[in-house]
Amino acid sequence: MVVVCILKQVPKLADMKRFRLYIIPIFSHVIYISGLHLQDN
Repeated sequence: MVVVCILKQVPKLADMKRFRLYIIPIFSHVIYISGLHLQDN
């Protein structure tokens, strides 16, 4: 999964200020999509 790949990169990018700006919207989107799938099921 893409999320797993991203999580594996977290330790390497944790010290980058821009990382949070990218990862927060991505996780928010993933959580939103996951929520829609859960509602469908």
